[in-house]
Amino acid sequence: MSAAKRETAIAVIGMGCRFPQARGVEEFWDNLVANRDCVTPVPPERFDITPFWAEESGVPGRTASRHGGFLDDPFHFDAGFFGISPAEATSIDPQHRLLLPVVREALDDAGIRPPRSRAPTPASTSGRPPPTTAATTPPTAPACARRRAVTSAPWPPAGCPTTSTCAGPA
Repeated sequence: MSAAKRETAIAVIGMGCRFPQARGVEEFWDNLVANRDCVTPVPPERFDITPFWAEESGVPGRTASRHGGFLDDPFHFDAGFFGISPAEATSIDPQHRLLLPVVREALDDAGIRPPRSRAPTPASTSGRPPPTTAATTPPTAPACARRRAVTSAPWPPAGCPTTSTCAGPA
């Protein structure tokens, strides 16, 4: 059987999600079953849509919609729960701050217990941003690696140690 025609079995062992008006899988499913429309007017606490709105579509720089799908409380992040300092949390990409609790929810749903130690572990990403952002380099990486992720500096930067702990070019 050719590789193109071979089927691969997968098992979904845990799920986590955030959708408009659904903070988890059960709420999302309830919305689907109820055929609930989760598109709402732009919340005023997010931003004032008025300067960006036009009654007719096609106006450059304007939108013809005052509605969208918005996550509940997207700015809440329990940094302490994840062992992250408040100062460090402000430098984490907002999408990663949203993703961390969802990953934890999926692991909990799968019955996978978190490690007991706070020792550094390998990381994985989902919806990875472009490699030129700080979000792709963990805050525990050497300073030279973090500098490389934030800038387009030539590799290796001055003063970069030549050890296995130093990340190579992005």
